[in-house]
Amino acid sequence: MEPGREFNQNLALGSTTSIVEMAEASIMALATHSFVLSALTLLSVLAPLAARCQSAPRIERTPASGAASPHRSAFITHNGVRLHYLDWGGTRPAVILLPGYALTAHAFDDVGRLLAGEFRMIVVTPRGFGESDAPDSGTYTIGTMVADLRALLDSLGIHRAALVGHSISGSTISEFARAYPHRVTKLVFLDAFPYFAAAGGDSVEALSPVTQHAFTGEMTYPRLRQFLTLYRFGGWSTALESDLRANALGGELARRRALTDGYVRDQRAHPPDLGALTVPALQICAVPTVATEYPWLRPRTAPYARAVKHVREVLKPFNRRLCTRFAALVPRGRTMEMTGSHYVFFTKPTLTARAIRQFLLK
Repeated sequence: MEPGREFNQNLALGSTTSIVEMAEASIMALATHSFVLSALTLLSVLAPLAARCQSAPRIERTPASGAASPHRSAFITHNGVRLHYLDWGGTRPAVILLPGYALTAHAFDDVGRLLAGEFRMIVVTPRGFGESDAPDSGTYTIGTMVADLRALLDSLGIHRAALVGHSISGSTISEFARAYPHRVTKLVFLDAFPYFAAAGGDSVEALSPVTQHAFTGEMTYPRLRQFLTLYRFGGWSTALESDLRANALGGELARRRALTDGYVRDQRAHPPDLGALTVPALQICAVPTVATEYPWLRPRTAPYARAVKHVREVLKPFNRRLCTRFAALVPRGRTMEMTGSHYVFFTKPTLTARAIRQFLLK
């Protein structure tokens, strides 16, 4: 399939959601930072869907992705908590990737594989998500993720590394770089804006003129996959499948969500001081289109026309303001735009990997 965009609401910029969570959000009518999150949470039910319009986003087909990735799956233990990570190995300069809220290390299966020839790629699943532990007694704050990241580097004997953070993990890499500047070479923010809420993101999300498709019924992996394919990504990939399968469903998902909401509350209450960053930093800004945000809409219909106006007059200007603000705040910061939604690395892994590679090698 052709390189394409992703699913709904690129506005999740500072948001919090995974593939499973995207579907669940709808069901629970959770008004979290991003519509993206609501996709996974919605998965339970959907009446049979009409054929997608030809303009719907497509998932990029990448060779030897997913299961064919030569990474090693392993764990470290930090203060009694097991943290899952994927490691492509080697002695090249280390790059640590941190997925956004509720995503797992498998979210970067494709990007990690594409960059493994030039870097030692390592992706960690934050505590509370995927195969990492989620202790009831734990503290779920950005500071906790910073401490876990340091434990990972120490355990693997990595003194310095480039850090890549998606969404809420932008706060994690920012705070780590402020606390340990001597251990960071460069920072890459993947559509990660810690000031999303302060910039009015919640209000912008509420302005969507098109009703989101809700998910009802039994939540199963096949139903989630069907919903996300049709209403969020316009296609599917092995990385999406691996990430979906790494998440628990049902009661365990609800338990983990209640715990990890602490990350979101902490980020909003204590946003990082981006002006204090001293290392070079790149922000990859996702630029929305109707196809990336509303892939189920058919051209030449009233909802499609409303969506066109909303994207042109609200979403794109807002996202570009967020992007411009990053460049103004970060002393050594630069930005680049990439057409796609908040999860562009799923749908355009080659372009995402190329942007990261060019910045890190520069």
